[in-house]
Amino acid sequence: MSAILFNLDIDWVMRKTTDDTLRGIRWTLFSTLEDLADNLELLSHTNQHMHEKTNQLHKYGRQIRLKISQKKTEVMTLNEGSPTLIRVNNADLPITDKFTYLGSIIKSDGGTKEDIMNRLGKASLYTEAWSTSGSQDSSVYRPS
Repeated sequence: MSAILFNLDIDWVMRKTTDDTLRGIRWTLFSTLEDLADNLELLSHTNQHMHEKTNQLHKYGRQIRLKISQKKTEVMTLNEGSPTLIRVNNADLPITDKFTYLGSIIKSDGGTKEDIMNRLGKASLYTEAWSTSGSQDSSVYRPS
């Protein structure tokens, strides 16, 4: 399937999935953080909403022959002592306490230390590679 058709299909599935349901998670008193669609992230304020959205995603995805990957799908909850399991295709989706999204490590406890250390490590490797590449001037370019 071409990239354009795939994006149109995913857009349709996400619109159908979140149509007529509470969307996103409460961010402030009057706003929510909406559902994102890159690798498909479903954000919900309650477990019940997550179950409903996952079922809708499964239903509408099947209509265009897309299915939720059991191997690539994980569930992460915040401030939830014992989250209820989300089931797709008669199998429970694994619960995780961290994942990487666009290079950032997202943790269920909101901690940032691991993400910061990961970024510093990558910057250190980049700086080391830059200085050993034979360049005499390893200063960073700064536009005026």
